[in-house]
Amino acid sequence: ICYYGMHYVALFWCPARMKWILFDDNSVREKEDWSSVVSLIVSGQYLPTLIFYECLRDSSASAESLKELARQINELEERQSSCDLM
Repeated sequence: ICYYGMHYVALFWCPARMKWILFDDNSVREKEDWSSVVSLIVSGQYLPTLIFYECLRDSSASAESLKELARQINELEERQSSCDLM
């Protein structure tokens, strides 16, 4: 959950779609990947305020979905590291 000027948005990883979902006051939208989520937060000057974690005991998320989530996050971190070296 992120905050900006009396406004909150919520983002979550949807294992079934293997996409990030954005909820705001007017709409629900899919985001392409973690990089697009980070761009939205930075460009919109949103302040990450609250994070929830879910314990997946019933295997509700497939291994493929979890691998895709990890890939997106690692890809952005690797890109950031290479930018820092320049």
